[in-house]
Amino acid sequence: MVTRQLFKVLFVDIFTLLTGLLSVFFLPKVVSVEEYAYYRTFSLFITYAGMFHLGFSDGIYIKFGGEKFSSLNKSQISSYYKILMIIVSIFTIGLLSFSLINNNRLLIYFSLYILPFNLIHFYKLLYRSTGEFGKYSILQGLQSLLNLLPIVLFLILSFKKTDSLIVMQLIGLFFIAILLNFYLVIKGHKNKQERKTQYKQSYFEIKSIITIGITVMIANVINTLFYSIDRWLVKMYFSTAEFAYYSFAVSILSLFLVLISSLTNFSYSFLARADKNLQDTNIKNSKLKIYLLIFSFLFLNVYFLMELIIGIYLPKYIYSLSYISILFMTLPFMGVINVLYSNLYKAQKRLKEFFITVSCMLILSSFINLLLIYIYKSVYVIALGTLISFIIWYIISSYHFKELRGNFKEYTYILLNLISFFILNLIEIYPLGLIMIGVSINLVITFFLYKKEFQEILLNLKLALKMKVE
Repeated sequence: MVTRQLFKVLFVDIFTLLTGLLSVFFLPKVVSVEEYAYYRTFSLFITYAGMFHLGFSDGIYIKFGGEKFSSLNKSQISSYYKILMIIVSIFTIGLLSFSLINNNRLLIYFSLYILPFNLIHFYKLLYRSTGEFGKYSILQGLQSLLNLLPIVLFLILSFKKTDSLIVMQLIGLFFIAILLNFYLVIKGHKNKQERKTQYKQSYFEIKSIITIGITVMIANVINTLFYSIDRWLVKMYFSTAEFAYYSFAVSILSLFLVLISSLTNFSYSFLARADKNLQDTNIKNSKLKIYLLIFSFLFLNVYFLMELIIGIYLPKYIYSLSYISILFMTLPFMGVINVLYSNLYKAQKRLKEFFITVSCMLILSSFINLLLIYIYKSVYVIALGTLISFIIWYIISSYHFKELRGNFKEYTYILLNLISFFILNLIEIYPLGLIMIGVSINLVITFFLYKKEFQEILLNLKLALKMKVE
């Protein structure tokens, strides 16, 4: 059952990956560098849309984490949803009014994005926390589909201004939100018992949920800022073209984070329920960390394929390759942070520790990047500063969880893989040859240091595929 749920999420995220491929490779091909930078600025803005629920949705996420959706009071959930709608609507109206007065198109688009996004996000968080991955997959799949269609239309109709793409994507988002509400109304009418016993929440209950969730929300916003601080700095200190090139590099990286995100979405429910046998859970977490490192370092070799594709298909973005090569090295650390550390902080209710950690990392990352910009005045060093920041976070958080603390073998494995990837970047041979060499080196290092874990990965994949077929 768990394997089938995981495959549902993975299937949807692979579809999301295909949508991302169109956006990453076709969009910069047909629009100018300036228009691409404009679209990526909007993409940067909307990463902060989740802050306008004041932590209410995150409070629900924590409150119901590990419970079964079927056991929840649906009238209670409906009541919470209405509260969320009121909170977000107030912020939407306020920001939209400000945007219209200042005649700022990007802020107008962002304001319109906030309400439908948060309404959908509420149920996606609820479904994730309660293990309803089937329903979560439907919502995520609809979002991916209605992100894909505007891009396809944009390319077919040969639009030159990305405003039209943004408007079409906003229409798609509103359509999903309306469809979701229509479904909830029908579901509510069918449930006669729910209509008879309407749930009434108290002020103190709402305050309690927001109090729980606001720490997570602020930590998530700071986390988002940490992940995007490099792009903000490029936008502030360098040209529009440099921002476009760097944003292109980040969008390439984000394609591969989709699959890591899939594991993140799936893992919270598992971690929240896995407290019956702590020792067994600790062993599983430790193994998952090694599995993530093995997969991520193998995945680094995809960079050489990207190098080939960009060189042939998108030569005007060839400048991005130096950024992509550095940012790709953040994948192993980003994977462990997203899938394990962040979810363990939440699952173990260590929210204050999570908040302090991401806050310190944001300050440290900002300092490192600003110092490097001041000394070298180059976009390249921002990518390098981002890598350094992720490595520091990876090490610091490992000491917060006893079972995940690094050891000599782990650090040796990481160092050897990073060195081999860096050296391969200096060798000028056909990219497909570099992929074969890179994968071979990764497998040799893995075989000598983590032979048992690698054999377990192969066995688990075989069993998972066998269960899927059956």
